[in-house]
Formats: sequence, structure tokens, C-alpha cells
Amino acid sequence: MLMLSPLMKWLGLALITLVPSGLLWLQNRSYQVEIEQLKSHLIQSQTSVDQQRSVIEQLKKHNAESTRLYAERLQREQAKRKALKAERLFYQNALADETCYQRPWPDAVIERLHQPY
Repeated sequence: MLMLSPLMKWLGLALITLVPSGLLWLQNRSYQVEIEQLKSHLIQSQTSVDQQRSVIEQLKKHNAESTRLYAERLQREQAKRKALKAERLFYQNALADETCYQRPWPDAVIERLHQPY
């Protein structure tokens, strides 16, 4: 049987306990570095998401304003068309009774209208 000196036993015991402890410490340290990197990435992602939300809100407001303006313009356009139609009908009815409006135009006037300017 092989007899080891007490110093060798102590060194062997120290190696058996320190090597796994050192490996665990190194692994723990690498995990801590990875956690810090992930935290940094998370902060950057949150900042990006906040900026994108801000842009989305601005676009929603712009879209709502554009829709409102379009609806107002459409209402004004419809009111103008209705007023013009009523005015045209009024003048047509007023001219329907006029005798000069009912007569055909003289040939000289029609020839003049066909000539280039």
C-alpha cells in the first residue's frame, strides 16, 4: 500500500475542494456577465419599444386629424354641390319663361361661336 505524507494528503484534499470551487466561481462569474449583457439588451429594447409607441401614437393622432378634416371637406363639398344645384335649377326655371331663351340663336352667332379665337 502506498503511504502518503500528511502534506500530500493535505494538498490532495485542497485540490479536491478548491478545483470544483474555482470552476463554480468561474461559471458563476460568466453567468453574471451574461446577466449584465441581457439587462443592457433589455434596456435598449425597452427604449426602442417606447420610441415606437410614441411614433404610433403620433400617427394615430395624425390619422384621426386627417379623417376629421376629410369629413369636414366632404360635408362642405356636398353643401356646395347642393347649393349650386339649387341655384342652377332656379335659373333654369327663371329662364324657362323667357321668350328670348326659347328661340334658337341666329346663324351668324352660331358661325361666330364656331370660329377659333
